[in-house]
Amino acid sequence: MEEPNEHPLERFCEALERRFDRLLPKINTHILHYFPALAAVPEDVMLQANADGLRSYLVSTMEPDLEPLRQRVVASSEALVVIGGAPENARHLLEASRQEVLAVALELVAEGFPHAREGTLQLMASYSAGLEATTKMAFTLPQAGLVLSAPLLRVFAEVCPEAIAVSSMGEYMSFANESMNSLMGRELTLGETFGSLVVPAHAGRWAAAREAIMAEQHWRGRLRLLGAEGHEVPVDVTAFRLQTEGGGEALCCIVRDVSELLKVEQERLRLQAEVIATQDAAIRELMTPLLPLAEGVVAMPIVGTVDATRGASILDALLEGIAARQARVAILDITGMSVVDTHVAEGLLRAARAAKLLGTELIVTGIRGAVAQTLVGLDVHLDGMITCATLQEGVARAMRLARKTR
Repeated sequence: MEEPNEHPLERFCEALERRFDRLLPKINTHILHYFPALAAVPEDVMLQANADGLRSYLVSTMEPDLEPLRQRVVASSEALVVIGGAPENARHLLEASRQEVLAVALELVAEGFPHAREGTLQLMASYSAGLEATTKMAFTLPQAGLVLSAPLLRVFAEVCPEAIAVSSMGEYMSFANESMNSLMGRELTLGETFGSLVVPAHAGRWAAAREAIMAEQHWRGRLRLLGAEGHEVPVDVTAFRLQTEGGGEALCCIVRDVSELLKVEQERLRLQAEVIATQDAAIRELMTPLLPLAEGVVAMPIVGTVDATRGASILDALLEGIAARQARVAILDITGMSVVDTHVAEGLLRAARAAKLLGTELIVTGIRGAVAQTLVGLDVHLDGMITCATLQEGVARAMRLARKTR
């Protein structure tokens, strides 16, 4: 059922996003086909960028104006051309991506997913707008000077919404974009090391990351950085080595703030714990049912194994039920118990004594021959409580006792 303020296509977009794990690798393959220069970029960075691009199309299906989408598509296409590729390849890539998305959207239509048909049509309209914008870009973009260069990369990094820091392999910072400065709450200075930004508790983790970068070219993981005024910032870091124009190597770190993500995760865990606690309480209640048989008479059948925790729950439920119903007689039926040992016998004695204090007679039923032999062998004396072999016998006796005490 849709929420009152929910857009009709929101559920469709969420369903499509849940299938990104199938879509993104296929689109990534197309990107590398048309723009092989991107093969040096770590796969997880590429997949995240692809996911962000796909989400912009999904969001556009719920927006009245497609102009923001057109602007984003043109900027993205120009960036692809800048790093090395023919302008028309940007259009070919977008068309290939559209076909992949259409195939998955049509699956939702075939499955009868709500609003899937309308969502698919709107999504294709968004892609048509993107293709139109990319085609215009391909015909109007100047061809001269579109080569990979340090100044162009610097401009690209400056406008990138992700926090980016570049340093020498000795970690001395040579560049940090505005997003990185904003994340840290101050302007980073040249000569600082990325390692100096890592909180002391995560220094060992960063040292291990450095070893992984040297051995495998890249690393991705969670760190905590020390921001302004000692504020710790949880981040997801993708770090990889780059070849510089001078033939040396640089360390590039793409940093993403995950504070909100962690808050959402903590809230999810809290709600999960609440659900588990509620379920446990419901299960305990089902495992210790208190049944009213008549006025002043209650019964509690016990089935299965009784450990210390369950024994305490049984005693609590029994005493609460006796007090709430003002029961004069309570039956504890142990016919269904799989094991009767010293621990269980002591629990029965505690229950009998506690019931006595409330002015209630406790009748234990289900004392079979094998159970009686076990109790004798354990030298357990059930003095002070009434025992019956069967529940039927116990109920009859309880009724008689209840009538006498009226």
